[in-house]
Amino acid sequence: QLTKQGEAKAKTPEGIGDALTKAFLRLNRELLTQGGFDAEFSGTTAVTALFRGGQLHVGNVGDSRIVIGERRGEHVIAVPLSHDQTPFRRDERQRCKAAGSYIRTGGQLDGETRYSVAWEDALGVDDEENSGDPPRLWARDLRGPGCAFTRSLGDAAGEAIGVFAAPELVS
Repeated sequence: QLTKQGEAKAKTPEGIGDALTKAFLRLNRELLTQGGFDAEFSGTTAVTALFRGGQLHVGNVGDSRIVIGERRGEHVIAVPLSHDQTPFRRDERQRCKAAGSYIRTGGQLDGETRYSVAWEDALGVDDEENSGDPPRLWARDLRGPGCAFTRSLGDAAGEAIGVFAAPELVS
């Protein structure tokens, strides 16, 4: 994708971001349309990094992570370069709800715990580490697909409820 844009545009963060987005979307389209692969309830997350012109560019879809080790004194600390796209994030949750998703945990569907708007409003990224039963995206009939991520590649059922393949970009 970078070579198709021309040399000048391919050197800018915007040009690289456009190329990464087009590559993710093209791969998604190929996964959904190729024969011999059942994409109805399939899908994967992905993250990529590109070093170009002294800059690092990251494209991320789903809950795959990219980190870099940074030396701080005598220690090496993991520094995140991407952010998970899950229903824990308010912006992702709202985007998927606008596309028709319902947000529930498995326990809420089974009647083990109660759903409330207050519960959903209180969800946050800090809850992610402590959740054995994460919030998931469901179709209006609450029968599927039950995605614990809000972006993916090659997930036909997920696309119907707002799970899409456009990456988040960080340069």
